[in-house]
Amino acid sequence: KNKKIRPKKFIKDIKKFYAERKAARLLNQQLRSINRENKKKEIIELIKGDPLITIPEIIEKTRTRIDNYFKNMKEIYDKARIEFIGGHEKQRLRKKRLVLEYINKNPLSTQREINKVCKTHVQEIFNDGIFEAYNLAGVNFPYERLSLYGAATKEIRKRSENFEDLISTKL
Repeated sequence: KNKKIRPKKFIKDIKKFYAERKAARLLNQQLRSINRENKKKEIIELIKGDPLITIPEIIEKTRTRIDNYFKNMKEIYDKARIEFIGGHEKQRLRKKRLVLEYINKNPLSTQREINKVCKTHVQEIFNDGIFEAYNLAGVNFPYERLSLYGAATKEIRKRSENFEDLISTKL
């Protein structure tokens, strides 16, 4: 009506028109359901490929919202048949991976350097601290980089204490 064109000019048979519209709608629904299944499979494959992947990374790679297809991450892990990894544990494992990659690239790095670059605490992530990190990375620990603070042996420590006592009594 707004265009002031009669529909009869374009639509010859109204029954045929509605039949074609109905067929087009069914085809559109089928395509959407196929696309939906493909998106689900794509998300599940991403989880299988990298169980430590986060929701924002999945959204970025698939360009879809996860909550449109699954209730939560646990459901995705169940469909992928992988043991569920919670948020805190996932973050800890990702930090571990980051530290191991850094150690492989920089085999002479100290714990302080690793903590600063990776923004973490190696002693909290690994049970045996820096030694376990180097062991898991497959790199020999650079013992020559260890600097000794304070007295290294008992004899030296005892001699220095005696010397301090002697000086303090004379003063």
